[in-house]
Amino acid sequence: MFAHGIGTNMGVFERLSEGLEAAGFTTLRYDYPAHGWSIAKEPFAVWDKDALLEQLKGLLAHVLEKDEPVSIMVGHSTGGLLAVRAFEELERNIESLTLVSPAFYANKPVIAQLADQLPGSFHYLTRKGALAGAVRDAYIGNAKDAYATHRGGEKEGKHIYPEVYQHAVDQLRRSLNSEIGNDLIGGITGINSYMIRGDLLRGHLDCLKRIMVPSRKSQPPPVLLLWGTHDVVVNYEDHGMVTAAVSPEHITLVPLEKLGHESLYEDSKPIIEAMLHPETAMRVPVDKLREVGKQRKGTTFWSQLLEQLLGLFCLILPNSARLARRQ
Repeated sequence: MFAHGIGTNMGVFERLSEGLEAAGFTTLRYDYPAHGWSIAKEPFAVWDKDALLEQLKGLLAHVLEKDEPVSIMVGHSTGGLLAVRAFEELERNIESLTLVSPAFYANKPVIAQLADQLPGSFHYLTRKGALAGAVRDAYIGNAKDAYATHRGGEKEGKHIYPEVYQHAVDQLRRSLNSEIGNDLIGGITGINSYMIRGDLLRGHLDCLKRIMVPSRKSQPPPVLLLWGTHDVVVNYEDHGMVTAAVSPEHITLVPLEKLGHESLYEDSKPIIEAMLHPETAMRVPVDKLREVGKQRKGTTFWSQLLEQLLGLFCLILPNSARLARRQ
């Protein structure tokens, strides 16, 4: 089962699904509302996690028997958030997860940061066309960062897979400028406004932490975490290791060398290989992830302590000033 990212469509999984089908899997790809071939009939729909979960639930009920499980749910970028939510909230059994650069954190363009501040109003204006052009330009510009570039040397800053990048940008530009372009813009801003706002992203990471805790009813699922080392949209150095450190014993982190955020478009071969043979993949050692987890806990503790001290300082300072004036 495949869940794609914001602004893309099920086509991102084409080569991956072909590789898995050749190995004997039955695969299912689909489009979110207002993405790909899925037209949005409700122009002001709230495309949050509940809406996407309902769509997924209905789709699985249509193609699977009542108690038939999903062997692997693959989520790319925003789809990674949906995958962990589906595991926690859907009644259907999902046996394992594969997350490709999941967007628990995101480097957003300015126009998307605006949506964080005014989610409902921003979505309304884009659906009415007032900000559609700004979203279109920002999203096409941001696509440049989604593909891996060379680091150092004469080719620094140039795309490692230039033909793939150019084809993807041309395709995106055609989609956004087509008759259904406003639907796609509405889908992009809708999901951004109601599901992956800055204040909501932490909730999805907390969800991952919850499902990785053993309980009487269930055990943590095996999670294969695939992350492009040249990903700057959801940075590997800053976020890949931290995400895997949530549960080093159950999460296998496999770096995808010289691939970016759109690794599925750039080169799906290492992804197919890692999914078919995770035991032989070049994973990050468990001990290293445990160390990252310890450092993270220490950093979190001191960050929270600093915030509390600053808050106390801000509380005391005005009172001290008033006391000084009285004296």
